[in-house]
Amino acid sequence: MDRERDCDRDTEKEPMPAEFHTDPDGHLNVAYVVSETQPPEVEPEIKVVVQPVETVSTVKKVSELVHVRPCWQRHLGIFFALLNALCFSLIPVIVKKLQHIHPVGQTVWRSLVNVFICALVLLVLRWLPSTRHLRVWAGIVDANGTVEWSTVGVVIGMGLLVITGMIFRVTALEYMTIADATVVTYIAIVFVLLLAHFILRESCTFSKSSTAALIILGACVIARPPFLTGASNFDKNLLIGIGMKCADGAAQAGYSVMYRKWRHLHFAATLFIILIVGNVEATCAAFALQVFTLPTSTYDVVQIGRAYV
Repeated sequence: MDRERDCDRDTEKEPMPAEFHTDPDGHLNVAYVVSETQPPEVEPEIKVVVQPVETVSTVKKVSELVHVRPCWQRHLGIFFALLNALCFSLIPVIVKKLQHIHPVGQTVWRSLVNVFICALVLLVLRWLPSTRHLRVWAGIVDANGTVEWSTVGVVIGMGLLVITGMIFRVTALEYMTIADATVVTYIAIVFVLLLAHFILRESCTFSKSSTAALIILGACVIARPPFLTGASNFDKNLLIGIGMKCADGAAQAGYSVMYRKWRHLHFAATLFIILIVGNVEATCAAFALQVFTLPTSTYDVVQIGRAYV
């Protein structure tokens, strides 16, 4: 069967063209014409030349990834820190000059002046074209305009700590000298180390611990124990002042740790809420203690402005 199929296939093939002609003797000759097939065109060979490529490392240097600031910008923080220290040292001197105004009453005016300054900063950030796109209230008010009350509660707590510490700080100057108050002010570093270690999980190295120990030793020396001074008893006013400075340091440490934990909030919006809350707290405390007084002269207004600006 297979052979028959092959034969059928051969017969089905197209016959070859033939030419018939007779020779001089009268014989019939058949000549088959074989067509010459052109060889298929050969496609040109494509040669791919592979050139060696230099391998580039995907890991760059840290100096290439991190933008290096100019020299003057890198030292700008030191300049502002020194300026802050200078202004901070002038506050107790001016507070001492305003002895006819109660410390709580001074705190009212201090927070009020700072509220106006912070409001001015917010207006400048809103007005400048380079900062107009900033979402100053991000984290406090979301994109839909909904107030995040949990964050607002945290900021209110920060405001209560700031103004409470401010009241203790100014009141302590009535019980101790400016020099003693300035030394005991650094007790806040001890509270910051403790809270940062237990809340923020920051490491407490030997250098930090030794610094805290020296600050505590300095505060004990400022307390002037009888075995050092030869007095019969401690100075009660001095102990009250040191206690208030310690309370101030604890409040400052709490505020610093909270601000560090919620550092994604914009400083202008945070300070604006803190100062408003503090001003309300100080005003209520001043009226409760019946110590609220208005500045009696231009000198008082100037001194309050100098102290708290």
